[in-house]
Amino acid sequence: MAPAALEEEAEESVKSVTPSEAAAPKAIADARCERELRCENVGAGRKYSTVDDCRKTVQADWQGDLSARECPKGIDNTALSQCLEAIRTEDCGSPFDSLERVVECNAGDICQD
Repeated sequence: MAPAALEEEAEESVKSVTPSEAAAPKAIADARCERELRCENVGAGRKYSTVDDCRKTVQADWQGDLSARECPKGIDNTALSQCLEAIRTEDCGSPFDSLERVVECNAGDICQD
């Protein structure tokens, strides 16, 4: 898929999610895939074939991490926004193997008491 077509797919598939519109796990997976797209890890012959493939893989691989971010009493929109921004802007050279590496994504901060 051509880079322009890939970017168009990303715009359709991965929209910037505001914290109040989605549960934390989905928003975190979407932000991670935005980062992967920016880092050129999405496309033919790359780590993820499509943005949708990225979302499915991230959600499957990080099920425990993402489930830990489910907040039965709701989310702190400010804290989740900071987490999502930290994920999106994570350096492409940094290994992104766990949400625990991103300080702003601590479930205790994201979830309301």
